[in-house]
Amino acid sequence: LKVSADDLNKLAMLNRPELRTITYEQMNLDLDKKAQTLQMLPSIGPFISANVTTNDLVLNRDWVNAGMRASWDLMGLFRQGANKSFFKASDALLDARALALTQAIGTQVHVAHERYHLLRDEVNSARDFRNVSRKISQSMSDEASAGNRGVQDEVFEEMNSLLAELRYDTKF
Repeated sequence: LKVSADDLNKLAMLNRPELRTITYEQMNLDLDKKAQTLQMLPSIGPFISANVTTNDLVLNRDWVNAGMRASWDLMGLFRQGANKSFFKASDALLDARALALTQAIGTQVHVAHERYHLLRDEVNSARDFRNVSRKISQSMSDEASAGNRGVQDEVFEEMNSLLAELRYDTKF
């Protein structure tokens, strides 16, 4: 890897869906705050109604009413304090979740980066051990061919070479 841990961390922060989810929840909370503020305003609306009566003494048995209706939810004013507390607590909760998630992601990236380097070093060590073991085995084979060593030493070093090869293959 030619990428630093800081660059990996920035990349992880940009691409984790959990952080996007928290961002969307914060945007929704802001919209809910605006909606709550707008609900405190008085509302004005037109109305039209058609009326019919069965009373024979009335001159006009059917008529139409039209007008404007104004209303104001006074109870909403009393709920404003509780709503403010709710939104403040929700903001704090989302901020805490975002911070915890950011720290968790940073930790995951850091651990993965360090684990990669550790495993890379283990593979390099296993490869170096395998190469040295091959050279020793070749040297023993050459000495056994020249008659300076016994077959038992040659077989022992060949076995060590095979074990080093196996160790390298399991690391790689």
